[in-house]
Amino acid sequence: MGEGGAGDQPAKIPLGDQAPDTDLLNSSAILNWTVDVGSYSEGACSNGILEVAGNVWEWKEDWWYEDFYAISPRNNPTGPEASEGRAIRGGGYFSPVIHVESAGRGLDSPGFSGPRGSFAV
Repeated sequence: MGEGGAGDQPAKIPLGDQAPDTDLLNSSAILNWTVDVGSYSEGACSNGILEVAGNVWEWKEDWWYEDFYAISPRNNPTGPEASEGRAIRGGGYFSPVIHVESAGRGLDSPGFSGPRGSFAV
């Protein structure tokens, strides 16, 4: 899950206790395209990382398995050996604001070419 939540409970999105809205991140197809990193500086994490939620989905190294976390190791789960697609996180510019949480996962084909994907380093 994301950082910055109140008390002992981490936030689902990197905005901490702030409710996600289109002034803090690129979502809900308002602009209908991606924006440059840094366009939403008010939506930065407390450590300064920008656009962790919204704008573009982030490709993850892990292969997708819907119920993997129910059977995975607690620390640093790496996903199954192979799957129908790679895990993606964070939501994109077209995602409804309620789906742009860093804990939210989806899948996409590594061969996909289009405006939805990105990568995380």
